[in-house]
Amino acid sequence: MLAEFAVVVFAYMFLINFIIKKTGGAELKEIERDVKKHLAAAKKGDQEALRRLNKANARRMRLSMRANLYIFPLSIPALYFMKWRYAELTMTLFGRQFGWFGSFLILGIPFSLASDRIVKRILKY
Repeated sequence: MLAEFAVVVFAYMFLINFIIKKTGGAELKEIERDVKKHLAAAKKGDQEALRRLNKANARRMRLSMRANLYIFPLSIPALYFMKWRYAELTMTLFGRQFGWFGSFLILGIPFSLASDRIVKRILKY
């Protein structure tokens, strides 16, 4: 049952990363570069750089919000499915037992990192 749960968590993380990258991943990467560049100048007191920094942050927030709007309708049913299907699942790690949600969080972090790399290669980022 744990192997099945791990596959479901990986598929969920893959889908989430794919949606995020597809809805604005390349543009978000470009915005991050702009933010870093303008942040250095804004720290020195450049008002024009501060204005550009705020504008870039607003663009980044819009793109992130759009991705979240696509993810939210998928996340709620997926989490309810996992709760229903794996309610009795327990995973022991370092002498502590974790239920389905704790296991989801523990497995989700490395699976998210791995699926992020796979999605980047698929979409050629």
